Amino acid sequence: MSTHIPCSGNTSQEDLAVHAASENLSTGLNRISEIRLSEGISLRTAAERMGIDDVGSVRQQQRATSDLLLSALYRWAALLDVDVPELIIDDAAPPKERISAHRLMLARWMKMVLSIHSSTPDKQIQTYSHRCIQNLLELRPDLMDIVRESDGPRLEQVESIGILQKIVFDPEKLHQINAVRRREGFTLRTVAKHMLGHGLSLSDLRAQEDPSTDLRITDIRRWGEALGRIPLSEFFPGSEESLSRESRERAIAVRLIKSLHSIRATVQGSAQNRISRLTAAIIAGLSELMPDVEQVAPWNAVGHKRTSDELGMAAERTLNLRELSLCLMKNKGQAE
Repeated sequence: MSTHIPCSGNTSQEDLAVHAASENLSTGLNRISEIRLSEGISLRTAAERMGIDDVGSVRQQQRATSDLLLSALYRWAALLDVDVPELIIDDAAPPKERISAHRLMLARWMKMVLSIHSSTPDKQIQTYSHRCIQNLLELRPDLMDIVRESDGPRLEQVESIGILQKIVFDPEKLHQINAVRRREGFTLRTVAKHMLGHGLSLSDLRAQEDPSTDLRITDIRRWGEALGRIPLSEFFPGSEESLSRESRERAIAVRLIKSLHSIRATVQGSAQNRISRLTAAIIAGLSELMPDVEQVAPWNAVGHKRTSDELGMAAERTLNLRELSLCLMKNKGQAE
């Protein structure tokens, strides 16, 4: 599996490292190294946050070929703010990359938007850029540090909502293999026939499908194959929320790109070229991540702002009372 790195501006060393890591996943089991690099988290920082003294152990765990236990995957998921299935390479259903997974790119976009916000006194542009800041914080609440360090909007004006939910590690509910097997209509005996070459007895399979059994990635993969190439994400609690999260991210992306288009349509004066370049770079990056939002239009409010001396569209829509009277009489005659 190869992950394409969308480009907006110059490609950073971090992006190249992420790309190099992703190129080595074709025969791997997990994507931990790739995601860790995209988050900008060092091995030492990862070890400290997970309470592990041996950095070498952490380095071994995050290798693409490491066949980790589910309990270890849950710890990594909590550290990286992702769902457990996103850490597993699943040939049956390659994971859809969420926009929020691109932290380094979103951080650059946040800096661009903050630069736009501070480079013009135009209240309308500041309103739209403020919306962009809110949208980016919804995707990545941890970008608040960048806002704090800037000369952007006051912090009390910015709402950090966040759509990523904290990963809860429950040792009694590591997986839901039993529920998926029953839903798909497979008996344990049928599963055993599919796994005949792995030397697993009925009692072994019964023990494995217990939600508290700490399985390895290869075990989960075997169950996925035996049950008809089930996407591995379905074996984990909360998998039904993933679509909702994707929908929310897309809705945020749509609002973000509408505000960016609105800024481009509104900006005038000496800052026009610079602001247009910044917004174009973000729009291009967003469109590459989510091509379906490329044709999104600006907010309806964009356009010439009426002065106090100008009349609105209602004043231009004159009504001829004679024509209206004739029309009503005609309709009345037809009804009779």
